[in-house]
Amino acid sequence: MNPKKPLFVRMTNSRLLLLMLLIGGVLIGGCSSTVRYSSATSSSSNYNSANSSFSTENYTLNEKQKRIIETARSLIGTPYCYGGEGNSCFDCSGYVNAAYRAAGIDLPRISRDIYKLGTSISISDAQPGDLVFFKRGSRINHVGIYCGNGKMLHASTSKGVMLQSLDTPYYRKRFVGIKRILK
Repeated sequence: MNPKKPLFVRMTNSRLLLLMLLIGGVLIGGCSSTVRYSSATSSSSNYNSANSSFSTENYTLNEKQKRIIETARSLIGTPYCYGGEGNSCFDCSGYVNAAYRAAGIDLPRISRDIYKLGTSISISDAQPGDLVFFKRGSRINHVGIYCGNGKMLHASTSKGVMLQSLDTPYYRKRFVGIKRILK
């Protein structure tokens, strides 16, 4: 190798590809966050069941809604990781995508692109399976799955996949709206 050539010219194809993938992974992300990994347990059975209880019995759900909620609920306790979209860890949009994919619905990968879909609805008309969106500054940066009674399932950067009230000060301040993707 000639040490006078620029570094990227001296790199092998596989190392150059790896560098490009690493740079691309840093530049492209689903949910804006400075937290990269949470310490939440990876097993939903280890998660505090009092925090994960909710009921959809007051709603008449179609099969797709049931599948989305069932899948979303089964993933409670999965750790958060930036860019995660698998069963070992999720970011917010990766989590929403996994639940919707289980019902046969493909969504864009990032929250601000998902927000462009569907119909805006009021909180009083929200049904389990609708999507709730939040922003930091002027940009959509978080999405969760509405599960009824003012609660959402989402991938929290600090606690992983969890059930949380929309009425917490943090989310109330950043709330953008609810979208219905399912017809």
